[in-house]
Amino acid sequence: MGLISDMVIRDVDVTVWNLHLRHGLIEWEKEQMERLMEGLQNVFFEEGEDLWRWKWSRNGDYTVKSMYKELSRETI
Repeated sequence: MGLISDMVIRDVDVTVWNLHLRHGLIEWEKEQMERLMEGLQNVFFEEGEDLWRWKWSRNGDYTVKSMYKELSRETI
């Protein structure tokens, strides 16, 4: 365990992750790790105060309606 800042190296346009795993990956975990790393490629952090936002509503606030709408969209 550790802080995110301990697991990421930031360059100008590149973020490199080093997750400090406690053990080597077994075969089925390798594919999952590759997908995780692909998803993390587009994650960028900004200096400043943390802010919680609900990405499925325009104003960033959670509503049951926005959750229902998102869940309904996934099943179509």
